[in-house]
Amino acid sequence: MKGLVQTLRQGEITRADIDVLMLEPPANDRPPLGADISNLIVSLCPAQNSLESRQSLVNEIAAPIRDFRHGAPCNICQLE
Repeated sequence: MKGLVQTLRQGEITRADIDVLMLEPPANDRPPLGADISNLIVSLCPAQNSLESRQSLVNEIAAPIRDFRHGAPCNICQLE
């Protein structure tokens, strides 16, 4: 991770997106990883979310699939 941070700070790569940390969930007594690095995006893994959050995500993903399978319109965009 130190190599990635150094590379980002030196501008050798323009951006990095990560979703896995060495320690999960991250410790509450430390500043968030990348807080001082604008080109490092840390997306926390859904595995550390609550059961309710995971169920909501599953429902959101499943709804258009279910609609499609039943022939119902889904994800309709009204173009002008």
